[in-house]
Amino acid sequence: MAELGVATELDTHEDGSALWRADPVSGNWTDETTINLSPVIIAVYGATSTNDDLELFIDRHGKAALAPAVTATINYLQGETTRRGVADILGVPAVEAIAVTQAIERIIAVVKESDPMLDDVSFEVDTHQRALKQAPYQRADE
Repeated sequence: MAELGVATELDTHEDGSALWRADPVSGNWTDETTINLSPVIIAVYGATSTNDDLELFIDRHGKAALAPAVTATINYLQGETTRRGVADILGVPAVEAIAVTQAIERIIAVVKESDPMLDDVSFEVDTHQRALKQAPYQRADE
């Protein structure tokens, strides 16, 4: 991201980790399938090393399963399905779908305002403030 000029390492550190500021980016990546890259997708994949639920999900289902989990979580937040419905969509046990959607939901809540692909999307489900405090990212303006 830094090489592309869309992320800058800040001079500030928190808990021994460097803090970064990133500009919103979006686009398509096509190989065997097409993935819409957006700040939410990038943030979710970026959090896999710091979030146990995301890391376990990838260990069990592979990195490719994470993008559909993001889409299914957005569907959940829009009120189109339940967390257990996400399990059916992804073909995973309900407990795993619940854990991964909760982890992804926290990230979406923080990053949504910076994601041009979610500009016209409204959510029916609110993310509780306690959950936001557990998110791997925080808004710089708060």
